[in-house]
Amino acid sequence: MVSLGLAALMMCSSVFAGDVSVNLDGEAVEFAGQEPVITEGRTLIPLRGVFEKLGYEISWDNNTKTAEFEKEGTKVSVTVNSDEFSVNGESVKLDVPAQIINGSMMLPLRAIGEATGLSVEWDNESKSVNIDSGADNVSAEITTEETTEITTEESTEATTEAEKTLTDEEIKNHVDGYIAYTRASVLSASVVSNEAAIDSLLREAESNEEMYILLNRAVEAEEMFLEKADKLTVNEYTKDMITDLKEVINVSMDLHNLLIDVLTGNTGGAGDSKIENDISTSQDNYSDTIYDFQINLGKYAEEYAASIEEIDWSFDDLTDEQAAEERAYQKKVGDLLESALDIQIVDNENNESMAKKIRNAAEKIRSGLAELTPPDFAAADDDVLIAGCDFLDEAADIYERSDDPREYLYVSSLFVAFDACAKTCAGDYYVSNYIG
Repeated sequence: MVSLGLAALMMCSSVFAGDVSVNLDGEAVEFAGQEPVITEGRTLIPLRGVFEKLGYEISWDNNTKTAEFEKEGTKVSVTVNSDEFSVNGESVKLDVPAQIINGSMMLPLRAIGEATGLSVEWDNESKSVNIDSGADNVSAEITTEETTEITTEESTEATTEAEKTLTDEEIKNHVDGYIAYTRASVLSASVVSNEAAIDSLLREAESNEEMYILLNRAVEAEEMFLEKADKLTVNEYTKDMITDLKEVINVSMDLHNLLIDVLTGNTGGAGDSKIENDISTSQDNYSDTIYDFQINLGKYAEEYAASIEEIDWSFDDLTDEQAAEERAYQKKVGDLLESALDIQIVDNENNESMAKKIRNAAEKIRSGLAELTPPDFAAADDDVLIAGCDFLDEAADIYERSDDPREYLYVSSLFVAFDACAKTCAGDYYVSNYIG
């Protein structure tokens, strides 16, 4: 899913692992899983790192997505994607919200650190964060100056103002290109994922009969994916990807059809030695083709990101005022998405009812976006999400007209494609709401 991850992030924020080290009172802090990251020039650290080392008792409420940590009369409450947190009941604003990355709760270090009495300094040369807990670690008085987020620059001066006001034609081309790229990259990831699942099931098959059924299902799914691949938009961003995707599907079908022929004895009288050689050659071709395709997906993502760099925006190019304006807009979009995507799926719900819920969600998102205005430099973002709602409509259409299990493999890719569009518009204020 390398390409999908880049597609979802390239237009909304800069999140990267920057080999950031964290030192507490002169001692390096070791992180068991997720490492610290830098997002929008701010350092985020895993919750269970510094604060556990400082002796805080940590609890997590999965229903509200809220972490609480407490020590010696200081109680901090942080909710995922909120633009504020509280210390002993007093609210403090955040430039960058706490968020979940690879399953870890990530906290914006300077704001929360200084609000709990820590001295937090950034060393730009060594890319390290140095924390001094102080002798008593007494909770600091909360002020605007104390909660200023850490930046990766020694200077606190505003960055160069973004001047990327796009024409209507540029916005349309930008959106069309992004939607085409996202649809192709997500379908590609779905095909790779499906092949991995089929391969695993075939290895676990306990009889020729079970293997025969699985192989036929694999071929049926691959036929469906090939049909969808033929309908993808071919442009400068997707041409090579689609060619590679079709090759993967065809090579996969060749192998699975060969195995079906062997199981059914339809080998044209070939001897065992030739059959074994054909299977070995086909399997090697299958493995090499899928491996190369996965590598190429990452390359295509990088090429696409580079190609739109001139017309895309980045937080690094914004003034503080512009960044605040964009985060305020993203927060509104995030709230809209959370409300619109509150879809409850009940047992034995029929397809017509499910289709109606999905279509209503898409309409609510479109209507809500019509009442919001993005900053000029991000004028394409809401258009991306509006276009992304077409993915939901397409999924609803499939629920209404089809009971073909192959189609539901494709529906899954539509939901993921919508998620990429939603992330583009709402940034860190959107957590995947994979529906269905």
